[in-house]
Amino acid sequence: MKGQIHRSGPLLEAGLNLYKASFPVILPLALIAALLAALPKLVFASGETDPSLIALSIALSILAFWPYSALLYMLDQNRYQQRGSIAALIRVLPRLPHLLLALGLYMSICILCGLPGGLLLLLPGQLPRLLGLLLLIPGLCAGMLLILFMPAVILDNSGPLKALSWCRAQIRAHWRTTFAVVLTPFLLMGGLMMLVGMTLGFIMLLGDTSQFELFDRLTSMFNNLIVALVTPLLYANLVVLYHRLKDTPERIKPLDRSSPQTTQ
Repeated sequence: MKGQIHRSGPLLEAGLNLYKASFPVILPLALIAALLAALPKLVFASGETDPSLIALSIALSILAFWPYSALLYMLDQNRYQQRGSIAALIRVLPRLPHLLLALGLYMSICILCGLPGGLLLLLPGQLPRLLGLLLLIPGLCAGMLLILFMPAVILDNSGPLKALSWCRAQIRAHWRTTFAVVLTPFLLMGGLMMLVGMTLGFIMLLGDTSQFELFDRLTSMFNNLIVALVTPLLYANLVVLYHRLKDTPERIKPLDRSSPQTTQ
């Protein structure tokens, strides 16, 4: 069967190899995207109440999908360009409207599937909250089932509906492998954030325990750095999984920066 996969181990290894080989090239885009995505949190943390500034920060956080799209594009072996990040940003720009529309549909589907659980979490009492957590699972499953919409839109110029329907058809048969490949970077990210929080908390206990504001700022700074460093691994795994499902593994070899690449 075309695109048939059974084990997550080789995919995780291929994703890690792609991440390591391309890391120096994609790091600037990862840092820019992480900064844009963190703007709303930084604005709210500063106590800013200007609606226009808040709206601008949210708009810029959505714009983070532009460098993330370029990062994804550069990870795709067959489209790698020696000219670097600027060329990739220009190349993916025409696809951004399709990507944002697909993102809107993706978020809407996830929210609708998890809406009953979200409403129950607002109710008082342990039982409604427990049921709410259980009813969030359909939303998480929907998100996992459609997770590859971004590679489909950016790498193969699929329309939003076509990309989402392709994801549903392909991932449905390989949901266990998809879950493992996608979850691993999130577990790594969460583990590193927990380690940073515990380390900074221990240091604060040894020193001045009143410096909670400094602790929050340092934690936020390191967490944003962790997001910038680990998110490319998630995207590398998505590229590997996408091409494996499409049965185009020749496009997931580690990047060779010593020889020029052909651009499609």
